[in-house]
Amino acid sequence: TVCAMLSAGFPSPESNENSCWDTPVQTPLLLADIGTNTEIALFIPKTEEQPAKILCTSAAAGPAFEAANISCGMSSVDGAIEKIEYKNGKLCCSVIGGGNAKGICGSGLVSAGSTFLKNNFIDKSGVIRKNVSKLGDGSVCIQLTPAVYLSQQDIRNLQLAKSAVYTGLHYMLERSPFVPLFCIAGGFGSHLDIEDSCAIGLIPDELKNCCVPLGNAALAGASAMLFSKALRKKAMEIKKHSIQINLAAVPEFQERYMNSIDFN
Repeated sequence: TVCAMLSAGFPSPESNENSCWDTPVQTPLLLADIGTNTEIALFIPKTEEQPAKILCTSAAAGPAFEAANISCGMSSVDGAIEKIEYKNGKLCCSVIGGGNAKGICGSGLVSAGSTFLKNNFIDKSGVIRKNVSKLGDGSVCIQLTPAVYLSQQDIRNLQLAKSAVYTGLHYMLERSPFVPLFCIAGGFGSHLDIEDSCAIGLIPDELKNCCVPLGNAALAGASAMLFSKALRKKAMEIKKHSIQINLAAVPEFQERYMNSIDFN
């Protein structure tokens, strides 16, 4: 996470403004590496009244975004559905590499949630209402292709994951003096469709127009440190001055989490 903060341009709260490594930052920076465990960091610039500071937390989203607990889930490789649209009364799937779909990846799951919601396949509570098929055990699902479907439990797993991330992001957003620049890191996060993510309540609407994808920010930061003693020193300063927040210990966390489970 410290490496990702370096990539996002987080200055050390005690940085020297004349340092060649630290251009003064006047805008809050919010960083999120979205995945099974979503790491979140917020840089708050200094004011006349208060020094700069960095707040850090994490949100346990579980494996849904890696498609590990999804019925037909798979990694973002050839054969994975990455986007779903509803056209002319039909669900149309974009498959990585073309060809027949073998499963659905994390970004496809977010796209499916948004498309289902917009076209009344599911209601705001996540219950499947339209295009219902039945599995062998009698449970309902939505058939995407002859080989790929999403079950009611898959939708529930998406809701639990997106609620955890939203709760963490919104909590940090409340601590920012104004809307921050939102840096999205990680393979999954960098391929998210922001409109879809906001539509299902994964990313707060306030961040919709200020998102910057960073790719594998942790790897980029680690690589840069290999070649610079100054950056290694800066990384230690960032670590030293980062304030950790345990979301699970926040009194209203459970209430916030439950209130965010429904779709927007």
